[in-house]
Amino acid sequence: MAITNASTLAEYASGISTQGATLTVDANNKRVGIGTTNPQAMLQVGTGVTVFGNAGIASFTSLKLSGDTDSTSVSTGALTVTGGVGIGLSLTVGGDVSVGGTITYEDVTNVDSLGIVTARSGVRIVGGGVTCVGVATFFSAIDANSTLDVAGDVSIADKIIHTGDTNTAIRFPSADTITAETGGTERFRITSDGKYYFTGTGAGSGARGLEIDTESVGAADEGVILNARASGSTGRIKFQTNSTTAMTILGGGDRIGIGTDAPYANGILHCDGNIVLTSSGNAPKIIFDEYSSGTDPKAQIAMDQTDSTNASLMFYTEDSGTLSERVRITSGGQVNIGGNYTQTTNQLQVAGAIQCLNKLESTTGNDLLLNAGSANRDVKIQVNDVNMMYVKGSTGNVGINTTSPVALLHVAHSGTSTGTGTNICASLRSGASGRDQCIQFADGTTSAYVGMLGGDIYVADSGSTERLRILSGGGITFGGETTADHALDDYEEGSWTPTFSDLGNYSAYAVWRFTKIGNLVQFGGRFVCTTTTNSGSDSVSIDLPFASDGNITNSLNNAVGVAMTYNINTNGQGIVGYVPAGQSTCSFYKTQDDGVWDNLTTDDVSVDDHIIFSMTYKAA
Repeated sequence: MAITNASTLAEYASGISTQGATLTVDANNKRVGIGTTNPQAMLQVGTGVTVFGNAGIASFTSLKLSGDTDSTSVSTGALTVTGGVGIGLSLTVGGDVSVGGTITYEDVTNVDSLGIVTARSGVRIVGGGVTCVGVATFFSAIDANSTLDVAGDVSIADKIIHTGDTNTAIRFPSADTITAETGGTERFRITSDGKYYFTGTGAGSGARGLEIDTESVGAADEGVILNARASGSTGRIKFQTNSTTAMTILGGGDRIGIGTDAPYANGILHCDGNIVLTSSGNAPKIIFDEYSSGTDPKAQIAMDQTDSTNASLMFYTEDSGTLSERVRITSGGQVNIGGNYTQTTNQLQVAGAIQCLNKLESTTGNDLLLNAGSANRDVKIQVNDVNMMYVKGSTGNVGINTTSPVALLHVAHSGTSTGTGTNICASLRSGASGRDQCIQFADGTTSAYVGMLGGDIYVADSGSTERLRILSGGGITFGGETTADHALDDYEEGSWTPTFSDLGNYSAYAVWRFTKIGNLVQFGGRFVCTTTTNSGSDSVSIDLPFASDGNITNSLNNAVGVAMTYNINTNGQGIVGYVPAGQSTCSFYKTQDDGVWDNLTTDDVSVDDHIIFSMTYKAA
């Protein structure tokens, strides 16, 4: 039944039911719903539109379909086509296009996709190439039998593999990182911070290979860094030509070898060969600068080429901020130190003091000359800045331990010890024990010798005949005698004040003199009496400077001396002094003709009486 009165359609706003189907007209919103009572568009078909028959039954000048559901299969989405679709003109897809089978393009020039074309089972391009203006994403392999021409970006998930060589690839293992692999091993890497890693050919763990980086020197990235990434001394860098090492930098950066791959550990630079320095002005230098300065040289070595066949070598050091020449080796080999650098007369010239810490010697067959160089100049030999030997230029005198020698040889000792043999001024030594060593005195006509032999000191004449000897054990012998018992072992001269028993002596005569030669003592003096006890029984005696020797057979050690008297009561008898063996006193006796001797007693001596006496006796 037809509806002919259109003005009354609004009366069917609640729907028109025809055999269970519903047609709803929403006059207020100008919407028509088929199969739905709440149309959301101008025309909404609730369960879709199905067209049966051959092509052309449904023809649209413009067909727009809308929906909120993405197509995830052949039976979902706003438009579902169960058969084939033929498109005579262009097809523009705002979202993704998913093809479960094969897309075949025949007699077309381009495929233009504004979005993403996803090929899950691969894209096969037989010929003509593929041109991608935007981004092409492939989840599986791209098999291009001819050229693949990409005008825009190509997005690759991980790597590009060499056909037929699956372990050789260009990879993108992480964000902002590119690597190259051969034989399944990473050989090269570009990191996210712009560094280049050559990872090497080995399979060791940890950092390996060479790193290339840049640094800011003046402007950003103007410097280049070559870094061996391995830690320790094994992380070294070699520079080779024709497989021959030219330079090696050991790990740690503390040693560099030129011409060697094993630089020594006792320095930073080891050159196995010659080092050649040149400069455009023929004056090359080696400069030693202050650390971290580069503009404040502290020392330098320089060459000065005077002409094409002559050159000098100069050494400089800094003093109080001024770099000055200190040593020059001339082209002729002369060494000049401290000044006058151009002199070529002397092989060594020093303008200042020379301190020798070891030895100064001439070569074999040459003299050693120390020359002050001008008249009246002195030559000094010092130790620790103290004069040890001084040659006086004005006199020729040589002083040892003195700067004012008063004789041709003047030896002075500054020691203060008073012990025997401690302040040694000179020492003569032979090469072996028991050898002779001596000093010769000569005047051009004759000579004499003083020497030591076996510990004894001897004096000999020009014919080497011994005249006097001082034995090492003490004593003096003469004429070559060496027996100790025959030696003169003592000589003394002196005085003492003898005590006269019970008698006083004038002070003017109190001191008596003695001389002791060996064991023979000669003494004498004068006695003038000042007081006496006149006891009559005390013998007159005096003490001796040395005790007499002990007794021997027949009293041969007894000694007697004769006295001269004045006013003493001698009863006409002579007065003698008597020293018995082993005694320390000398007693006086009166002697007579054809009678015994008697003691001289204090009763025989009065005030102002005199005795003049001397004698010799043998001391112990």
